[in-house]
Amino acid sequence: MMEELTIRIQENREGGTVHLSDEGPLPTTGYFVGGVVSALIIEPSEFDTEEADQMVQSFLIYLKSQNLAPYVGWWTDEETGKLYVDATTWYRHYDVAESACRSRNEIAFYDIARGRSFRPVIREEA
Repeated sequence: MMEELTIRIQENREGGTVHLSDEGPLPTTGYFVGGVVSALIIEPSEFDTEEADQMVQSFLIYLKSQNLAPYVGWWTDEETGKLYVDATTWYRHYDVAESACRSRNEIAFYDIARGRSFRPVIREEA
């Protein structure tokens, strides 16, 4: 199972989300928020190496063994080329997802139905 996920991540570096334990279809609405734990970050120079595959597999095994999050999301940063693999949770409502994103210090969260990311609203302290 972890080996299949590793292959899927390496073959589609643009991004995606999967159930960590392969439990049925993904939600089609709501929001994914990463940052449950620090993301695994792979440098472009490490792509397509056995070491990168082992890092991804070890990270996935860790997440599953600790039952930290039901989903794993990944994407490649367009500016740096770095691949991020992240423990992800799902939220039904925008407000809750935005709050989780802010509290985890995440840059953005993903709107499933729209297929795009949103940055949380920065609130001024009074």
